Amino acid sequence: MARGDWHIDPGLAAELGGALGWRPDDGAADLAVRLPERVPCGSTAKLAAVAAGQVPPGDDPEALARRILGHLHARAAHPPGGAASPSWSCWVTATVAAALAATADLGPVAVAATRRTDDRAPDADFHAAVVVGEGDGAWLCDPYFGLAVALPDEPGRSESAERGCASGTVRRRPDRGWDLDVRLVTWSAVLSYRLLAPTLDRGDVRSFCAVSVSHTGVPNRPYARLHVEGAAVDVHEDEHGAGIVRHPAPSPPPDDSPAPGDASAPGVVGPVPVLLETTTYPDWVGAADDFAARTGVRII
Repeated sequence: MARGDWHIDPGLAAELGGALGWRPDDGAADLAVRLPERVPCGSTAKLAAVAAGQVPPGDDPEALARRILGHLHARAAHPPGGAASPSWSCWVTATVAAALAATADLGPVAVAATRRTDDRAPDADFHAAVVVGEGDGAWLCDPYFGLAVALPDEPGRSESAERGCASGTVRRRPDRGWDLDVRLVTWSAVLSYRLLAPTLDRGDVRSFCAVSVSHTGVPNRPYARLHVEGAAVDVHEDEHGAGIVRHPAPSPPPDDSPAPGDASAPGVVGPVPVLLETTTYPDWVGAADDFAARTGVRII
């Protein structure tokens, strides 16, 4: 595979797409949503590489696709205690998504680098996204957050979308770059990103992965997230070594009372916001057990 070519073995791509519940006819936007529903996102694969003195993964999508496929096969067997998997960075989710989109011939595919720019951003936090298609038919896909937004071609235009657990807005800048705001439904904060480099090759991705060892917006502690039934379930280790699981709170019972002032009106239930509960454990092991029970995935 050439350095700027994201194609992988077609048989592998077809098998992984099937394991994700995705077909090329579903399109790039659906792929971006499916990945974090099936593939844990987070930091542990990077941390393992750093501990071994290696560059964190991201630049070899074929090898990564094989590892992810192996996990999905194991998870389908519902092993006791959950199927083991590391949690993968945005560079992994982006290059694997690019590989599936390119191999399926969904149109021109580019892996892009962005820089986080909101008020809470650290000095250097780089993030990967994927652009599939061109002109007014292009999609900006962020498979780490499970978001896809139609990418406007005309400077000054913006587009918004809400898909799965995420919502976002992309704005085309006069210089032909773009800015992206993204938020998960269980988050109060909006993360903002500015296009830094529109077309990366595998060497570029490897360089950004190397930079992430020392400059990142993700704490250098274990963290994992999966999207489950429209909400994000995540687990992390805090600075004191405690393990914390955030998960959706039980839904309140439906309100069947009549509308005020109209005793004959049937009960109307509006959209229920996704609220989170937090469960804290003395260490990472207990939290990982909880996460495995909720998701079927044991983070390693």
